[in-house]
Amino acid sequence: MIRNQFLRGAVALAVNGIPIFNPQNNRGEISAEIGELDKWGGHCGRADDYHYHVVPLHLEAVLGQGKPLAYALDGYPIYGVREPDGRQPTGLDALNGHDAEGIGYHYHASTKYPYVNGGFHGVVEEREGQVDPQPSARPVRPSLTALRGAAITGFEETGQTKFRVDYTVSGEKRSVLYQIGADGKVDFEFRNGGAGVQRELYATGRREAWTWQAGWAAQRGWPRGRAWGGCARRRASEGVV
Repeated sequence: MIRNQFLRGAVALAVNGIPIFNPQNNRGEISAEIGELDKWGGHCGRADDYHYHVVPLHLEAVLGQGKPLAYALDGYPIYGVREPDGRQPTGLDALNGHDAEGIGYHYHASTKYPYVNGGFHGVVEEREGQVDPQPSARPVRPSLTALRGAAITGFEETGQTKFRVDYTVSGEKRSVLYQIGADGKVDFEFRNGGAGVQRELYATGRREAWTWQAGWAAQRGWPRGRAWGGCARRRASEGVV
């Protein structure tokens, strides 16, 4: 069982690549029941590490009914609240799973605790309070300080390897635009509302360069020419942070 166990790290992985953590947070509270989660069933712990605490049922609208929405870290699939043929599941065990002809053993999501697989039908290794090994990725930039009260309002692909995320914070509209280069480097443009625009270039967790633009610089009394046009481009190797 995962109640009061495996409170660190993922217990499953959604088919969109986002990890699913224990329905309890690391304090032992059930995240879905204390208002911690967004409408998709997830949140950010340290700004960049978005994860779910429930099975993301909204993915059924993308995948179609009858497909797994996630896989527990013991390898067994997790389906939605119904069987692939649309029937209500019956005979679920304490782990929220059962055997079914043609599918074999699988788990089901639920709209109340445990929300995810209630434990592991297969064998997993626990190390330091989490399943080991954990799903991992190589983030293009390190985790930053969370923006309290921020809400994502839109996401779109604006071109080949170009994307845009829109969000609000304290009632102000902001955006992050980014493009993935052929060399693997990612060029970010942060449109920070009244604070202006900031650009940063990253290569697998390492900031290579950044640019300050008018709004940000004007707050510091810089002349417009210094911050506009060519801007103030510095390299991290110069020791400016």
